[in-house]
Amino acid sequence: MIKVNYRQVQSTCFFSINNSFLSKSDKKLLTNGNLCDKIQAIKMIKASGKGGIMKKQNYSVMITSILVKAVFVLIIVCCIFAPLIVRVYDNRIFALFGMSVYLPTIITLYLAAAAALVIVTALDRLLSNIRHDKVFTPANVKILRLISYCCFAVSVIFIYFSFIRPFAWLVVIAAAFFGLILRVIKNVFEQAIILKEENDFTI
Repeated sequence: MIKVNYRQVQSTCFFSINNSFLSKSDKKLLTNGNLCDKIQAIKMIKASGKGGIMKKQNYSVMITSILVKAVFVLIIVCCIFAPLIVRVYDNRIFALFGMSVYLPTIITLYLAAAAALVIVTALDRLLSNIRHDKVFTPANVKILRLISYCCFAVSVIFIYFSFIRPFAWLVVIAAAFFGLILRVIKNVFEQAIILKEENDFTI
C-alpha cells in the first residue's frame, strides 16, 4: 500500500499552480483533478523541470569541451613557435644581463607543455564522461588523480627555472595549489562513489 502525504501534495499543487511556466490545462488539472491526477501531474512537472536542468548542464559541458579542445590546439601552436619566441626573449635577457637562458627556458616550456597536453586530454575525457551521465565513477577519480599529478609535475619542472628567473616561483606555487585542490576534489569523488554504492545496495 502506497502512503501519500496529502499536505505535501497540496503544497506542491499550490506551488505548481502559481508557476508561470505551466500551461492552462496543467493548472486546471492541479486545481480540479482528483488526487491521482494531481500526483501524476506533479511527476510530469518535476520530470520536465529536471529535463530542462539537464539540457542546460549538457550545453555548459559542451561549451567547456569546445574550449578545452581549443586550448589543446593553442598549446600545439605555442610549441611550434616556442623556439622563435624564446630566442627573442633570450636576446633581450642577454642584452640586459649578459647571460643566455635559451636552453633552460625551452626545456622547461616543452616539459610543461607535455604535462599540459596530458591535463587537457584528461579534462576532455572527464567532460565526455559527464556528458554521458558518468559522474561519480572510478574512472573519473583516476582522471582527477592524473591531472593532480600533472599539476605537481609542472610545479617541480619550474623549480629549477625559478632559480634562473624568480618570477617562475609564481608558476611553482600556482601549479602546486591547483594540484592540491584537485586532490581534495578527487577525495570527494571517492567518498561520493562509496555513498552511492551503499545506497544502491540498500535499495
